[in-house]
Amino acid sequence: LNRSAAWSGIERVKTAELDWSSYDISDSGPNTSAGGVLRESWDLVVGSDLVYGEETAALLPKVIKSIINVHRERGENEPTIFYCQTLHRWGASGFDESFYSNCQLNNLCLTPVWLHNFGHCTGNTDLDSKAVEIDDGVVSLQQRPAVFRISCSGLNNRDKCRHLDGIAKKWLTYSKTWQLRKDDENGKSEEECMSTLFSTVLEGNLL
Repeated sequence: LNRSAAWSGIERVKTAELDWSSYDISDSGPNTSAGGVLRESWDLVVGSDLVYGEETAALLPKVIKSIINVHRERGENEPTIFYCQTLHRWGASGFDESFYSNCQLNNLCLTPVWLHNFGHCTGNTDLDSKAVEIDDGVVSLQQRPAVFRISCSGLNNRDKCRHLDGIAKKWLTYSKTWQLRKDDENGKSEEECMSTLFSTVLEGNLL
């Protein structure tokens, strides 16, 4: 970012790297090693592929909420926050759903912005929700980067967040839904095979 600003001739740009692993998840606020950056004023916060386990799925929303709270406590506008999550990493064994649940726990609103092989959201709830779906014949899920804008779901925008949450939930829980459907289909297929085999055996015995 610093290099991009320099190449563009922009002088009044300040960037900083946040080592958010130093944020103490057991505390209500940042510890001293992470607090410096978290307590500063920011216009834009960006991150990509930061969730790799249950701990980070719980930690990232908490850090984002702290950044927003610091700005609100000073009467400042909350920063624009964009986060890119690669959906379906490790198939249905990833942490998309856990990240979504922890955003809910921290009263964060996820606004879907862009999805790989779909593009920017259209504003049509049904179309945007179905963008994550794949054909039934596909045997495995492919990784799909998705960009979300994250904000605080306060009283002023709660209705809007509720509307957008349905799309975000669909995107971030699709791998689990897909896997359950596949397991159900495989179970039915196995049951049908066993039933056919059993019928064949009975017919053979009767004959």
